[in-house]
Amino acid sequence: MYESKKLEAQELLRDIQQIQVIPMQFAGNDILEQAIERWKKAITKMEKRKARQEIEQYSVGVNKWRGQKYISEFPYIKGLYYIESTYCNEMGLLVDKEMDPYY
Repeated sequence: MYESKKLEAQELLRDIQQIQVIPMQFAGNDILEQAIERWKKAITKMEKRKARQEIEQYSVGVNKWRGQKYISEFPYIKGLYYIESTYCNEMGLLVDKEMDPYY
């Protein structure tokens, strides 16, 4: 019995697909743009990693299927996307148009 519940839980977890997105409201942010420039100019892996960490501070995780129609490729880092949505400190990422006061 325990083994079957464990397998069901593993199947459910496999269905969770999350991607990292940067809300478009941060595009053009000076700090983010500086980090992107450092990433582009980085020579060593350590420099790239540090710049990427700075860039990812502006990202949030979203379910791939829920945000799919709002995302576009982040031009520099594979696996990172821009999302046509806003981020609210109180509510988090506002993915649905009816929840987003900026649409």
